[in-house]
Amino acid sequence: MEDGSAVGFMNFFVDEGTLTGVCIGYDLDRPRKLALYRLVFALLIAEAAKLRLTANLSAGAGEFKMLRGANPVQEYDAVYDRHLPPYRRFAWRSLEAAARIGAIASARLLRFPLH
Repeated sequence: MEDGSAVGFMNFFVDEGTLTGVCIGYDLDRPRKLALYRLVFALLIAEAAKLRLTANLSAGAGEFKMLRGANPVQEYDAVYDRHLPPYRRFAWRSLEAAARIGAIASARLLRFPLH
């Protein structure tokens, strides 16, 4: 802004020719008419164009993005932890177990067959 304050941020990573936006934030106390969310996204897209990379705007706000022409794709997160000692792998194993329990519960609730 004119006073030099930060009103929005983004972070991203670049891998194999794709710039992926990971997290975008903005000052919710500022007026909506400033369109800060859109401005931060525009900066992310401009950065990808400047670097001549494909922009992946990542997950989150899916419906909002599809209304503006985005194409949904399935995204995955992965963690390789076999090189870590068991006490460091415990947290990842706990998250994995919780995710599996959640997936099974969701599948049963929605009556999807599990294969």
